[in-house]
Amino acid sequence: MLKRIIYLLPIVFGTAVQAQDTLSTISGKLQLAPIRNPWISTQNAAGLSVLPATSLGQTALGVNIESGDLRRPQQPYTGRSLNFLSERYQPLGNASFYGKFSFQQRWDDDIRWSAVLDPYRRNPYIIADSMGGDWKKQLYDLELKASTPVNESRSILIGAGVRYKVGTGARQNDPRPLTYTNDITLNPSLVWALNKSFSLGVNGNFNFYKEKLNFQVSNNEDIHYRYRLAGLGYYYRSQSVTETRFYTGKTYGGSAQLQWEKNNLRLLLDAGYSIRTDDAQDGSIAPVWYGNFKEDQYHASLNATLLTGTYTHQWNASWKTFDGNGKDYHYGASIGNELPKLVNSDILSTTFYNEGSLSYRWIADRFQDDFKWMAEASVTYSGMDNRYNYPKSRNTVDANEYRIAFTRNLVWSDAKNFTWGVNLALRDCFTQFNNYESFGYQSDVVVKGLVNPDQEWLASDIFKAGLSAQYRFPITRGSETSLYVKAEGSIWKRVNTTALPNASRNFAGLTIGMTY
Repeated sequence: MLKRIIYLLPIVFGTAVQAQDTLSTISGKLQLAPIRNPWISTQNAAGLSVLPATSLGQTALGVNIESGDLRRPQQPYTGRSLNFLSERYQPLGNASFYGKFSFQQRWDDDIRWSAVLDPYRRNPYIIADSMGGDWKKQLYDLELKASTPVNESRSILIGAGVRYKVGTGARQNDPRPLTYTNDITLNPSLVWALNKSFSLGVNGNFNFYKEKLNFQVSNNEDIHYRYRLAGLGYYYRSQSVTETRFYTGKTYGGSAQLQWEKNNLRLLLDAGYSIRTDDAQDGSIAPVWYGNFKEDQYHASLNATLLTGTYTHQWNASWKTFDGNGKDYHYGASIGNELPKLVNSDILSTTFYNEGSLSYRWIADRFQDDFKWMAEASVTYSGMDNRYNYPKSRNTVDANEYRIAFTRNLVWSDAKNFTWGVNLALRDCFTQFNNYESFGYQSDVVVKGLVNPDQEWLASDIFKAGLSAQYRFPITRGSETSLYVKAEGSIWKRVNTTALPNASRNFAGLTIGMTY
């Protein structure tokens, strides 16, 4: 057995496949497409034609499972999902197109303190109940991009992007929340090549979001409280047989890009601003405002790509800031059939999130935009500072995550290939503060059930490790259509167990797909 392992070492580490460096794989090209053309990662859909991709795509069906006690309260203890994905890059004449559709059927067990589909969109006005339980969710995601030049010199490119997401979620134990979401994003785009070196891009960013949430109690003899959260543990509690909550969100803004290119060096600067509102209303016949959330969004990134003929070097720096505030509405008691009177409204909560990253990729190039191997290193920063103004309370966290990854892409002369990858990461929380002051009739039930356990996760130092392997083979000799099987898994482990309890979380996935 030891001899067989020794014989396999040259294959794994590449010396035995050097003669096949002129071969290429569609799976490798798909992985490199957004790296070769960094415009794809921006909101500018017209950038799809700056460096057009060849015709390539994939369709895949997979299953995933995650489980463990290293989780936030609004995340499942165990999550299982069935996933479908289909995507394709398609040139047609001078135009370039990209389309992607995904579907996810999820079974999420033991979710607490959330009755909305996504409790992590930074809106403090989340509604929850006192029970928690197991959810079934269906998530649909459709994305389309199109880009084309408007003149023969291709100096002006126009494009448009649209993304439409629909979600449903339900829980089968009282008070039986049922939620529906609709989310659409539009990105009209333009790229203008000023000369051979400089290109200027601009795009709009428009998003419209709706979520409807219903509670319907089947057993009226049991008491089920609903908690209308207002940020940092503050809430308003209600008890009724039925209840309805509406969320309406809008985002308006845009981005600008500047690209400089000379010889084999390309720089792309992207910066933008958007303003987002996400309002919460209660009631269906005559809804009343519960909270108005407003957020200023800023982002900037700089991408540098150097092609040497043998290797590709890529550096990326990015920063995002989300600066929000929440306006609470307070009502008096209702008299008879009259609606409750508005007593006052004021901005009582503020949210401030920062995300930054620095990364470097070193890619050994293969024929026709494929790769032999890829090494990556990155540092990611995440920080938050949330406050409630009356009474004065504050919650802050600052953390860095250091990550390295390596991917090897082996190709044989019969067009079969094997790709494996490994990644290691360490999350280091270097600042955390949590202060809560009780107020009036409020108890600390939300603080003990949600705020403190969430802070415990955010304050954790976590070690992460992952492995993946994919085997691909053509359906017939010489065919460009191939089948593949991919397996991946990872583990997260809390490392500062002297201050916090020992905890871990495991992830595993299996995918069967086709590239073409």
